[in-house]
Amino acid sequence: MKVLTISAVLLVALAGLAVVATVWLRAPVMAPALTVDGSVTVRGEPPAVLTNNELSCTTGGGFDDIRQGAQVVVTDAAGKTIALGELSAGSWKRNVGCIFLFNVEDVPAGEKFYGVEVSHRGRVQYTAGQLAEPLALDIG
Repeated sequence: MKVLTISAVLLVALAGLAVVATVWLRAPVMAPALTVDGSVTVRGEPPAVLTNNELSCTTGGGFDDIRQGAQVVVTDAAGKTIALGELSAGSWKRNVGCIFLFNVEDVPAGEKFYGVEVSHRGRVQYTAGQLAEPLALDIG
C-alpha cells in the first residue's frame, strides 16, 4: 500500500510539472523595450523663434505649442498610445532654429510600425528599424 501511495504522489507531481512546463513554454517571449530619441527643430526668425540668449529659445507665432514639456506620443500601427514623453527646453542654433530634444522610454518592441506625434502636429509613421536611429523632425 505504501508503494502505491508513493507512486501516486510521484505521478501527480510529474503531471503537475508537465503542466507547468507546457505553460512556461507557451508563454510569449517579451521583446526588450525600445527608447525613441529625437529632436524637433522649429525653423525661422521672430515671431516663430524667440531667442532668450545665445543658448536657449522659445517659440511663438503659431508654433507656441512646441515648447518644453509638450507631449510626445508614440502609438502602435492601429493608433493606440503605447508610450509618452515630452520635449526638453529649446536650444538655439544660429542659422538653424530652436531645437527641442525628446526621449521616450519603455516603448513596447515587436510592432511593425510606430507613430510619433509631437503636440497636435500629426502622427508620422516609422518602422521599428527607423526608430533605432534618432528622429529629426522639422517645423516651419
